[in-house]
Amino acid sequence: MYGIMNTASRSANVSCNHVSSHTVTDTLITGIGTSISYNTNVYCNNVDSTGFGFFFGGICLGAKFKGNAMWHHFNALRLNSVAVIDTQAHAGNTWNAKNLVVNGNWDAVNYNANSFTDLALSLFTVNQNSPGIYLPQTPIVNPNNVGWFKLVLTGSEYGCASSTVCNEIDEDIPTSDELRLAIINDSALTVDFIEPSKVIAKQNLFGELSKDSIASNSNSSYEEFMAENTTEAIGKIYNSKVAFAAGEEFTETDKIAYANADSLIELFCDSIHFLENNYSINSYQNLLSNRLYYINEINLLYALKNNLIETQKQKVQTDYNGAITNTASVISIEIPIQNQKILNEIQIDLKQNGIDVLQNWQGSLQEIASMCPYIGGEAVYQARSYLSLNGDSLLYDDATICAANGIYKIKSTSFENCGIHILPNPAKDQITIHTNLKTDEAISLEIKDVIGKLVLITNCKLNNGEAKISLEHINQGTFFINIGLKNGMLYNGKIILIR
Repeated sequence: MYGIMNTASRSANVSCNHVSSHTVTDTLITGIGTSISYNTNVYCNNVDSTGFGFFFGGICLGAKFKGNAMWHHFNALRLNSVAVIDTQAHAGNTWNAKNLVVNGNWDAVNYNANSFTDLALSLFTVNQNSPGIYLPQTPIVNPNNVGWFKLVLTGSEYGCASSTVCNEIDEDIPTSDELRLAIINDSALTVDFIEPSKVIAKQNLFGELSKDSIASNSNSSYEEFMAENTTEAIGKIYNSKVAFAAGEEFTETDKIAYANADSLIELFCDSIHFLENNYSINSYQNLLSNRLYYINEINLLYALKNNLIETQKQKVQTDYNGAITNTASVISIEIPIQNQKILNEIQIDLKQNGIDVLQNWQGSLQEIASMCPYIGGEAVYQARSYLSLNGDSLLYDDATICAANGIYKIKSTSFENCGIHILPNPAKDQITIHTNLKTDEAISLEIKDVIGKLVLITNCKLNNGEAKISLEHINQGTFFINIGLKNGMLYNGKIILIR
């Protein structure tokens, strides 16, 4: 349960709220949460007596967390094992009621912490001379958060000095170059759900650089990233979403031209009215001549307005047709992209046939909505919104849903020494597990669907390092596969069945 929960948003402001409950120990209650969102401002909020004060989950590029006051909580600030919020420099957040640390109730805890490299993706910097309320107690083991809050010699902490800050909207702060390059270089950003997190981060970064041509051309790595992805699945999905969101809006230039035409029409109508009320018998011919001139000018201006409207309609239709083509051509084994493709297809159907078509997509929407968002991406939240339009009032417990997929959290220690490859992928009725193991040892295999339902569990023996697995009894779709070796090592991946 959340006091405020922000999911799959763009440039949202969560500011100047007070959220309180009645218990510190109930960790099912969170004050303010943010999950898989871009450029979110969370500032000048006051949270008290909730299990978790503030929560961040998933890739949250451009997040700004500052000036927030935290009081009595089990964890006042909690980042889960897939959270990335970028650097928070002199953010001025305060921990006002220091915890007596018992059983993990730290002031702040970051579970995306395999190494300092992970911590640095959500680094806080604090002036070492600032009062102690700016520096929370953090764990040193399980997880090791040493260095997460970095003490520096300069800088002053942000303060919510007046109510005027509640009406201010921060400009978007670009993702740091360090985080951008980590995303581009395909580095592991998270402890869990590594591969989906990479995809979600790349989707957000592509959108950020698409809107900022100066930034995208400022670095050869950025240029290569954009060139590689513009005509691939990430670029096609993004450009389709932009086309759908554009609607009937004019460009800024056309907005000005349309407004100027309206102003001139009003001016010419006023002039005609003035002439008609102030002419004399001797000036009647001049009245007719001037009146005809103004009417002709008004007609030209109306023609200009109509032309702007028709041009915009044609542009919208062209963009929309391009979005349909782009969506249809997307091919990817990545679950966040597959889900977004389906959501785009639903949006196309809605535009063409109206809201009643949602009933036809009920099965697909329920499947996506039931996923862990850190596997399925922001499309999970969008699917839940569509279902709510269709009368679905379900509440989704993502903590439980994601925990159910725990064994499929792809660790960076996934063992390359065994050289495991699954081919073909996508497959039809059979896959072959290839390894570089010399022994014909037994392996265990589990396959689950995207909502965690077990569809196959078996043991088999490698033959010259290979094993063939029949999947003809399994319906087509995307699945997670877990392979265990007798030495205790695990392989986690995903497969797609297409027929």
